[in-house]
Amino acid sequence: MSADLYGGVELALSVAGLLGNAVGLGVPQATARLRLLLGHERVTDLLALAFLLSATPLVLASMAAAVATPLWIVPLTLVFAAIYGAQYNLSFWARAEGQKFISTWVDNGTLVLIGIGAGLLTVLQITPDMSASLYGLWAIALLLVMGGAITLHRFRIPGLWINWRKAMREGLPLLATGLVLAAFVAAPRLLAGRFLSLADVGALALAARLCLLLLIVYQLLMTWNFRNFYIWPADRCDKVLSAILIGLAGLGCLVMLVWPLVAPVIAPDFPDLSRLTVGLVAGQTVLWAALALFENSLGRQGLGMKAAPTLLLVGLFAWGVIELVMLFVPVTSHRIALAGIGLMAAGVTVQWGLLYRSGMCLPRSGAALASAALPAILAVLIER
Repeated sequence: MSADLYGGVELALSVAGLLGNAVGLGVPQATARLRLLLGHERVTDLLALAFLLSATPLVLASMAAAVATPLWIVPLTLVFAAIYGAQYNLSFWARAEGQKFISTWVDNGTLVLIGIGAGLLTVLQITPDMSASLYGLWAIALLLVMGGAITLHRFRIPGLWINWRKAMREGLPLLATGLVLAAFVAAPRLLAGRFLSLADVGALALAARLCLLLLIVYQLLMTWNFRNFYIWPADRCDKVLSAILIGLAGLGCLVMLVWPLVAPVIAPDFPDLSRLTVGLVAGQTVLWAALALFENSLGRQGLGMKAAPTLLLVGLFAWGVIELVMLFVPVTSHRIALAGIGLMAAGVTVQWGLLYRSGMCLPRSGAALASAALPAILAVLIER
């Protein structure tokens, strides 16, 4: 797979990840609370209905876009969004139901399969036909929609639409919060798409895929302790969160160290990235985990909805600053990676400050945020 093609696919995945958070209309984010209010069966049928109402239009829009425009990235983004939405719905359901094996596979299996598939295509020097790929993705999306319809038929209980209104009251406010958080997560790759060529986007995205090691460890820890973060004392949460962040930073250093050995094998034709750039990408991944961890803590404090407007304003301001700075300096991959980690650091700092003001002081976790810079610092020392 060429760097340009891979960069386009990764850019589509980034936008789709943002759109996919809207699939379910906030019901997935409210799953834990809805389960307490309504029970297991009520949550299952509401999730299925929410998925059908939001994913079906995306699949149809993807098919229409394939006919209306020659740009394959548009229909690809839309169908990816529907598939991501299915992943989010199933993941939230599995965690709320205590289905740890299902949640672990849904959260991590798809990410790993994407990375393995792209790596095999690159090593075998196979350029995928986008038309055939779209047909395959449409088939997967339609199967997921059919699965949602079957689930709804099986679990549907009288009073569905009455409970749907309750689900909307709980879910829609959380949807805004989820979208803001997803925007911060997608921001580094969107910045790359804004300022760099698709080939450079592909190289940065490949480094991010290698950093999936960090995300897999994080997802495993979160899956097995999801409920505990809502019942542990603040001091216990602080110790666990700081340990997770420092551990992820250590893994990020490992990814940075092995990059020069791995990159020529899996992507010999991709633009070269320095260890510093990969270290910055690894730092972004650590901050991605911090954003999600602090978001859970904000939800525990009842501040999830209140934090969203502040985070949105900070993110927009940071993006504006980046746009201004890039007018005066040469645009390079490592500068874009640095801008991405800076934007995410701004968001995490705001989250920590809101938690502190609410009375949930997390001093160890706040100090552990600095560990996100360790891979880049180590890279600078090595490259001297």
